Amino acid sequence: MRPKYLRCDRDAKGAERWYYRRPGSPQIRLPGGPKHPDFDRAYAAARNGIRLFSKGQEKPVRVEKRPAPKAPRHTRLRAGYVYFLRIGDTIKIGYSADPFNRISNLRTAIPGKVDSFLAVPGTRHDERHCHDQLAKYRIEREWFHAHPAVTRAMARATVYGVGDAFDVPPSDPHCPKTTFAQCNQ
Repeated sequence: MRPKYLRCDRDAKGAERWYYRRPGSPQIRLPGGPKHPDFDRAYAAARNGIRLFSKGQEKPVRVEKRPAPKAPRHTRLRAGYVYFLRIGDTIKIGYSADPFNRISNLRTAIPGKVDSFLAVPGTRHDERHCHDQLAKYRIEREWFHAHPAVTRAMARATVYGVGDAFDVPPSDPHCPKTTFAQCNQ
């Protein structure tokens, strides 16, 4: 039976190279193979985090713990604004750190008059959440049909924030049932 955490690789000439590696610790090369006279001693030392060199010298291996897992991506995102831009029968849902600069850039690229613009504090994760929740109304990428469900989500976002706009029960008396206020742009 093969001892735990052992791996055997072959070099370019076909010679065996044996390694010990426990999850979360560095890989330690062991001498020869299981039939080598020092193999058992080196394996026992490796299990205790000690690397044996060919001259019999022992040197502790600096065991580096794996870094703690990173926070979920959405918590590391920079806060900005999720914006809703209505042009005719379409609504663009996007994210920007500076929504007013973004709207001025979009005006030059989009034909048609901007009917309304709404910016609510949020993150890219909130924007993606909006896109996921409203996927059945998507035209293409960030553009959606101006369906009552989309405008209702926009109105709820002004009251509850973008992240909670879809978790509000429709019977909530504070929940806006109509579209958001129109802004002259």
